[in-house]
Parts: sequence; structure tokens; C-alpha cells
Amino acid sequence: MLLKNVATVHSGIVLSRKKTQENGPDVKKYKILTLRSIHEEKGILEEKLEANFFSEVLQDYLTRKGDVVVRLSSPNTAAYIHGGLKGIIIPSQFCVIRVYKKVFLPEYLAWYLGSTFARKQIKKEISGSTVSIIRKGTLESLNVEKISIKNQKNILKINELKRREINLLKKLEKEKENLYRGMIHRIINDGR
Repeated sequence: MLLKNVATVHSGIVLSRKKTQENGPDVKKYKILTLRSIHEEKGILEEKLEANFFSEVLQDYLTRKGDVVVRLSSPNTAAYIHGGLKGIIIPSQFCVIRVYKKVFLPEYLAWYLGSTFARKQIKKEISGSTVSIIRKGTLESLNVEKISIKNQKNILKINELKRREINLLKKLEKEKENLYRGMIHRIINDGR
């Protein structure tokens, strides 16, 4: 099923046209997505968001709960926008996908866009010699395999388990490293 048949895909806003000075009656401070604020495993990193003043930002360029934001340059990462991430400006280095047919869960779509299935399709269409850039049309013509909502939820559960296991393994690795370092340190100190 083509993505454009179940969702809208919009490019972000060109920020230089909307930024303003701090003073003014209609000026408001907004958080802004940056290339560093989107992570493949963790999604949106709130501490990496920037902020600036704008006099006018159209609602279409602000994140909403249920949006999927895609980074257009490599690495082409997608992130689901949960309720706590509403109202962030989406700049032109990103596209926002808004599902309008309940065939796909937005969370599943974000996962799918980062999967090897989607990456293979995107790689065939990608442009740019030094930095690979995804075009909006490439996302719109992406073929997403239709599976049941139940199976989409199961995939999301499996992915969450994988993510937790990876985090636990990293934590275990760090603790083991500290343990071994401590043992070696003790042997050296006892051998004096």
C-alpha cells in the first residue's frame, strides 16, 4: 500500500523566512527540531532541541500527537511524536507524516520507516552524492506492507523488548568493566 494513500507527507518550513527578533507584540518562542535532536533508537531527544523567536508559524509546521517526523538527510531517521512533544517547529530538513486512514498505527509507521524493508526501497530512490537526501515524493511512493493492527502492535512490543534488552546489555557491559577494573586494581595494590 502506498504511503500517500493512507497519510499526508509535508515538508518542513524554511526557518530563515520566519525567524524574528526577541521583541514584538506577536512574537513567541518555539522549540525547533534539529538534525541532532532525532535519534534512531530513542526518538526525539528533548535536550537537543533548539529554541528561537518567531512572529508567525503555521500550525501545519508544528508537531502534533501522532505525527511521524522523518529526517531527510542521512541517517534517515523517523520518530513518533507523543503528546509531550506537541508544538515543536518542523524545519525543512524534515518531513512530517500524518496518518489519516487508520490502516497503520503512527508508531508502527515510524518503526517501519527505520526498518530494513523501507531502507531498501528508499536506497533505490535516494539522491545526492555526498549526503543522501530523501525526497518527499520518495516517501509518498513508499510501499508499506499492510498488516493487521494486532500484528503492528506485536511488532512494536517486540521492538520495545529489543530496545530494553540492548539497554540492559549496555548497562551490564559497563558494570562488568567496572568489576574487572576493580579486580585488577585490587590485585595490583595487594601485590605491592
